Amino acid sequence: MREDAAGTGRRKVIFLILFIIIASLLIFKAATIGWELLRPKLFDPAVDLAYVVKGKSKQLKSSKLREISFQFIPNAARAKKSPRFNTAVKIEVILRPRPGNPMRSGILVNSWSHTTVHNRFVKVEDSMVAQHEFGQPFTITLEKRGSDIFWTGLE
Repeated sequence: MREDAAGTGRRKVIFLILFIIIASLLIFKAATIGWELLRPKLFDPAVDLAYVVKGKSKQLKSSKLREISFQFIPNAARAKKSPRFNTAVKIEVILRPRPGNPMRSGILVNSWSHTTVHNRFVKVEDSMVAQHEFGQPFTITLEKRGSDIFWTGLE
């Protein structure tokens, strides 16, 4: 009788361990997928764009390509929170040189949402401005020059 109880106890422990492992894997996968779905809702449009640029710059850096273009559609609900909302989205990449960093720039969306996060991943030589109706994609071009990635186009 004791052997049956011990065997049942071991089976319960093994089942519990397997359950915890499977549940952990499912939670991790859901969190990973969920993060991609939530990212645009958590960040303002400028920061969201900066992290998209980060991903594309890493992709370009590790590839044999010299240039990459991609489309970006800002989260309209977040961009509409701008006090300067006028039914369109305006993205500005403004060159703001500093001593020791002549290619420092800022991303500005609807003259409200702002970030400089992208400076860690790309260099900007000239200011760029583009405006589209909500839901219309912006085309962004990155170029590889040696080991540096430059943001060269915004349409």
